[in-house]
Amino acid sequence: MPPERKEGDLMALFCASEGAALCGGRLYGPDIKISRGWKCDSREINPGDGFVALKGAATDGHLYLHQAIERGAKLLLAEAAELERLNIRGEAYSGVSFIAVEDTQRALASLAEEYLRRVSPRVAAITGSVGKTTTRELTAAALKNRFRVHSAIRSFNTLVGCSLTILAMAEDTEVLVLELGTNHFGEIEEMVSPVPTSSFSADDAAVLFCHAADGRPITSTVCGNAGDWDDEIDHMIEAAKEK
Repeated sequence: MPPERKEGDLMALFCASEGAALCGGRLYGPDIKISRGWKCDSREINPGDGFVALKGAATDGHLYLHQAIERGAKLLLAEAAELERLNIRGEAYSGVSFIAVEDTQRALASLAEEYLRRVSPRVAAITGSVGKTTTRELTAAALKNRFRVHSAIRSFNTLVGCSLTILAMAEDTEVLVLELGTNHFGEIEEMVSPVPTSSFSADDAAVLFCHAADGRPITSTVCGNAGDWDDEIDHMIEAAKEK
């Protein structure tokens, strides 16, 4: 079992004012600690969570700021132009903090990047055409025998999903397992940009690529040196190849 960290070592969380400065935004409301529980769906909000309002092709998260607050969100990341239309100093928003930014997706990634830097876990990133989620789950399961591991609760393989996964990890996480998907050129590079480049070439990270063609079994390759946890990954890969 991994050794326990002392309470004084867990100082990764930062204040909303720091978060606002990191993403070039402005804080309105109390300067609370950045929550680990971030959601982009107001229906999934739990008391104390953070809510990021994202604009998509089908809907706009800014339409659900009220619902997020009603469900207990205490920190909301929203576009400044949208917040100008709301009276956020009104009684309905008392005790709620807002970070106003130009681009909520980029701002969320900036918060995740800083949190990742402070926690500083080893990182394994899984990508490929098929089998990503299964490989991620197998990787996390194998590494949990020796390390405190954090992985996405579902197929969070976009920039937003990876940011939410990073922000949700415990402060004493030793290994972070991410899943990377793509539907356009350059998206993988965009998603790994918050991770220091050295993490993918030094002894504290591994990248697994899954490949499948013509119905043949998926195989995986570890790129780079995974340091003192490559044995677990190699064993997992060999076992998968045998199936």
